Amino acid sequence: MKKIFISLICCFILVMTSTVFAENSRVLNTNGTIVAAEENRVVVQGTGNIDNIVLFLQGKTYIVDNATMQKVQKIEIKKGDYVYAFYGANMTKSIPPQAKAVLLVLGKGDSSIAYMRISQVEDKGDYVKVYYDNQSMDIDEKAMPSYKSIRQGDELLGWYTATAASVPTSFKASHAMVLNRTVVENLTVSFLTGNILVENKQLPLTEKNKIYSVNGVTYLPLRTIAEILGYSTTWNAVDKSIKLQKASKSARLQVGNRGYWQDKERIILENVPLMIDGQTLVPLDFFKEVLDENVKVKA
Repeated sequence: MKKIFISLICCFILVMTSTVFAENSRVLNTNGTIVAAEENRVVVQGTGNIDNIVLFLQGKTYIVDNATMQKVQKIEIKKGDYVYAFYGANMTKSIPPQAKAVLLVLGKGDSSIAYMRISQVEDKGDYVKVYYDNQSMDIDEKAMPSYKSIRQGDELLGWYTATAASVPTSFKASHAMVLNRTVVENLTVSFLTGNILVENKQLPLTEKNKIYSVNGVTYLPLRTIAEILGYSTTWNAVDKSIKLQKASKSARLQVGNRGYWQDKERIILENVPLMIDGQTLVPLDFFKEVLDENVKVKA
């Protein structure tokens, strides 16, 4: 009987102190100082869900520098640094508890920070509203140029300034970044070099493949760029219109007309398509607003 009792006590101790690292949808956070830093773990003391926590760094742990807002390597983690630590809710029963680190943001900043696992995305035109953990955040082009690429299931890091409480809780991002994947810009325009990159391919610098400026508005050649993006183009000489088609996605425009069509939706842009030297030019906004492509502009 005594042996059975001792065995039960040992089992109880083992359960209470064993490392439990099962996946959990909840993410907790602690903001504070790194008091110990080893190759694969850090100890954080501060305020939050747990005041003193041991965090194990896994292959999926994201590490971001708060000053540059760029991902960095584990080697950047230093004892004494301030850190915003996000970790899984499942942890050991030990003191201090141990958990898996999801995200570490190194360095103190003026903005509040949120780690988001996106459950829903609503396209509001000039911005998207993303939902996570019974909260939402508005992300526009200023906060993230490729905001239209955000999709359900993404892991995001968002910076924001806390405002008056709303129900349900909602924030507006000052900056945001996708953590779990690299967002490739479909179209990159560089004014300094005059280069146009489509799907990471630079267009030959010819007279027709160039950036046009008409009355201070940036225009780009339509056919060349659209075809590299995978669209077929059909010209209608009668009404000077062009139809673009890629799988089930379509768009239509007419030279001199501010009305553009995205499938069955009419979109009004400030500037009209132009015809110059037999080539159709469209304003830069066409690729963002009508074709929903990820566009990056370099000065």
